[in-house]
Amino acid sequence: MGLKETIQSAVNKGFGSLSTMRETVILKSSNDNPTYSPTAQTISFDEDDVEVVGLFARYNIREIDGQVVKRFDQKFIAPQANFGGVSPQSIDRLVRADGTEWSIINVSKDPADAVWVLQVRQAAG
Repeated sequence: MGLKETIQSAVNKGFGSLSTMRETVILKSSNDNPTYSPTAQTISFDEDDVEVVGLFARYNIREIDGQVVKRFDQKFIAPQANFGGVSPQSIDRLVRADGTEWSIINVSKDPADAVWVLQVRQAAG
């Protein structure tokens, strides 16, 4: 097992110990093949729903610049293995158990490809 695989395994095991902080959400993942309706003149994306276990965390005050990271933005952090092979995109959304939707603003990952860090913002509604 290489270093990358060792880090991924450690992240997955360590994440299990955060049971009181973890939360199950639904990732509404839009596929990359939009459908255009000439009659309605609209573009739509088919969505896949993926159940993901992760945790929400607030940004540190020093990270909030009011432009890229806004005051009420949060991070959703989860092992990449929890995404069932789906790579989240900025057009996707997370839906919490209480029904609130969070738009994915930015997607990043660690160098070992062990964790996705999603910048999310509560959707207006």
